[in-house]
Amino acid sequence: MNELDLIALLLPTMSLLLIGRFIIWRRFLKPSDAKVLSKLFLYIFFPALILKLLPKEDFTTLWNFKYVFASIILILILYAGVLAIHIFILRRSLKVGAMAAYAGTKFSAGILGVPVLLQVIGQKAIVPTAINVILGYFIILPLTFFLLNFSSESQQSSDSMKLILLKTLRVSITDPIIVATLIGLSLSFGTIELPLWLQNIFQILGGATTPVAMIAVGMAINVDNLKKQLAEVSWMSGIRVILSPALALFLAQTLNLSPVFAIALILSFGLPTSQLVLPTAEQYGVYEECSAGITTLSTLAFLITWPIMVWLSNSLWPGVVNFQ
Repeated sequence: MNELDLIALLLPTMSLLLIGRFIIWRRFLKPSDAKVLSKLFLYIFFPALILKLLPKEDFTTLWNFKYVFASIILILILYAGVLAIHIFILRRSLKVGAMAAYAGTKFSAGILGVPVLLQVIGQKAIVPTAINVILGYFIILPLTFFLLNFSSESQQSSDSMKLILLKTLRVSITDPIIVATLIGLSLSFGTIELPLWLQNIFQILGGATTPVAMIAVGMAINVDNLKKQLAEVSWMSGIRVILSPALALFLAQTLNLSPVFAIALILSFGLPTSQLVLPTAEQYGVYEECSAGITTLSTLAFLITWPIMVWLSNSLWPGVVNFQ
């Protein structure tokens, strides 16, 4: 792979980000309108893509144990590390520590991860992407909800603990991406095949996944978020887009992951902080400015680290990156 190959691979997706910024610059839409595109992605286009591609996968190869194990280990290491630093070194509250750990661990598996992985490794990306989303909803989200709601009163009340767990479970299992993934897995495991006309509908809708997602990300970038808490935002963004993929690279080689899943692991854990972090911070009234700043700075930094990760991945596992 030479520099022209790398540019040809990344330019189409990068251009969609620029289109998003152009839309805001020309005031065709407002930055808040990006939320509409994000919802279309999360509720329609990405679930349609999952239902188009996932049923065609071999169920026996879907849940790559090493990939799942590596992802869980990385999530727990990053989450515990950021939480410990904020509580024991920076002397901040449990809520602040939990929200910071969420911002440092919750990468953009959907809105940015899907187009990035599809662009680099093609349709093989659908499996690790589905795993990323599921782990995010059933590990990172429940743990964060639990810590944010934890108090002396809830510690003494088993009913409060049950309410927290039920709320987390309800949010997780009603998410359209989770529902689409479970349906896709069921179809992959069984012998049921979707009608051709329905597959065609899913293909048309799924085709909008990448452009809608990347334009929404471009529209949502707000450099004004970088004016506050710059020191905290900077080192947390560094954890997200530098330390995290470095640990993923180490673990991928240590566990001898297959090339596709090794590259998916590195790219996934090099993704910026999810845009879903800020609404959670605003809901609980904690770490709002930092969450907004981390989301923005990590996204901008990713534009630099992404080509580096692709080049390094192709050097270590040649023949996997999709240059077509």
